[in-house]
Amino acid sequence: MPVIVVANPKGGVGKSTLATNVAGWLARQGHAVMLGDIDRQQSSRHWLALRPPQLPAIRSWEVIDGDLVRPPKGTTHLVLDTPAGLHGKRLEAALKLADKLLVPLQPSPFDMAATYTFLQQVREHKRADKIAVGLVAMRVKEHTHATEHLHEFLSMLRQAPITHLRDTQNYVHLAARGLTRGGGELYAIGRIVLFAPRGSPLTPDPELADLARRLATGAAGRLAIANPEHAPYGRAAEQALRALGLWAAVQPQLLLGENVAQAAQFASSGNADGGIIAYSLALTPALRERGTFALLPESLHAPLRQRMVLLERASPGAERLYEYLRSPAGRAILARYGFGLPEN
Repeated sequence: MPVIVVANPKGGVGKSTLATNVAGWLARQGHAVMLGDIDRQQSSRHWLALRPPQLPAIRSWEVIDGDLVRPPKGTTHLVLDTPAGLHGKRLEAALKLADKLLVPLQPSPFDMAATYTFLQQVREHKRADKIAVGLVAMRVKEHTHATEHLHEFLSMLRQAPITHLRDTQNYVHLAARGLTRGGGELYAIGRIVLFAPRGSPLTPDPELADLARRLATGAAGRLAIANPEHAPYGRAAEQALRALGLWAAVQPQLLLGENVAQAAQFASSGNADGGIIAYSLALTPALRERGTFALLPESLHAPLRQRMVLLERASPGAERLYEYLRSPAGRAILARYGFGLPEN
């Protein structure tokens, strides 16, 4: 059974928030989950005690004299919350158990320094090749200096985060409430492209080399992207531009759309030299007739994982749409428009 260890020796980075959300999501998928807590504060155990009984069950992974009890038969997934200051024998024990290691970090110099040292320890561990490591950026506020430094740090690590959790308490509050039918599911993974309308001086390429050249010579025109503050495709565009060292230079040229559809409208109508937009939109007949595009490497940004979930009071029409998107016919349409598809 997979063991997911949530760890970072730095205190206050959101380990318990992440561990409880992961355990809750797995339980909503129908898995038999156990949540362990070897932190002296026992935040995850307190969360379990407050969890409403009508929600999918999560069992406590008991600790006796500092040692985790062997999980009972039938358990499919184990999630382990760990304490601040994790080192020595306790770190060794956690890494010995881990199949997957989730490392939360916040956009602060102290968190980044501690995370860097911790990741070096993990990479030098004898089981390093057997542990899948994922970073989760916690309590992120876009367009702040702290978040800029975080993006620079992640670029230096050459490891994009699995996801960002905004600076909000919604993740904490909703984790313990049964407001949806299950935890929903991943149905598609988006991609981004650099699009240029016909007649534009901008030449799309995967590494944004022409855009970089035009920025360096002062010849760049407007570039449309969705607003990164609230639009996922805008955040991906920002991450790609940061990864290629273009974010500072391009900011005066940005034309922000409220969403990626509006950004595509700006880019295709001649209001901008081009735009970084969704691959799915660039593949539509209307945009294919109006311009050209280059698909950007997935390594330049965090995955654009698109999820869907049914509310408890969902209408029959919403239920039918949900099932259609899960069907072979629905998945074929998604693939035709450039979406990556989860295996299950």
